[in-house]
Amino acid sequence: MNKKRMNMKEFGLITIFILLIAIIVYQGIHYQKSSVQGKEFKLILKTNIESTDNSLNNEQPALNFYSEASTAYGNGDYLSVQANCRLARSDFSAASNGYLAIASELKSGNTPLLQKYEELYTLASDIQTNLYEACEHFETAAGYYHTYYDTSVSADDQSYQMGTNEITAMNEKIADHDANVRKYNTLLADINTELEKETQ
Repeated sequence: MNKKRMNMKEFGLITIFILLIAIIVYQGIHYQKSSVQGKEFKLILKTNIESTDNSLNNEQPALNFYSEASTAYGNGDYLSVQANCRLARSDFSAASNGYLAIASELKSGNTPLLQKYEELYTLASDIQTNLYEACEHFETAAGYYHTYYDTSVSADDQSYQMGTNEITAMNEKIADHDANVRKYNTLLADINTELEKETQ
């Protein structure tokens, strides 16, 4: 179901944010040689710090709950899957809203570089929404599987197929997530290239 792959990509996303801050700080050292205006630079640095805070306080806890849900699923503990998915969805929602708020801050700049940053954080918000929706289907699937495996329904009860349908829907959301991660990484590379040009 690609759950481990999803988790690794999200860990990579957090790492990218941290590396991006390091790049911005480095560029700041050479600020006098740069054509980037001081106000623009300060806004970029401010929002990158905010994004790291959002990642650590909302995104990472959500991934931890998702990991617990995945482990519970492997153990056939479907009630624990549901409980951890509910917790994960709450934090994924907060993370999505956090990145969207950061994107809104960048609208005030109205420069090509800030527009790219706005798009970057909008994508980060979309990625969290993808994970929220994937967990929603995961939670629902677990409910159906709990009915099928843990209650006295017949072997041909439709709950099994309904659970399978939800897993299929979950994987579709994971595919959307993967596509947005690729877009995010491409845009981040473009931003870093532009920052390098600004300091030459």
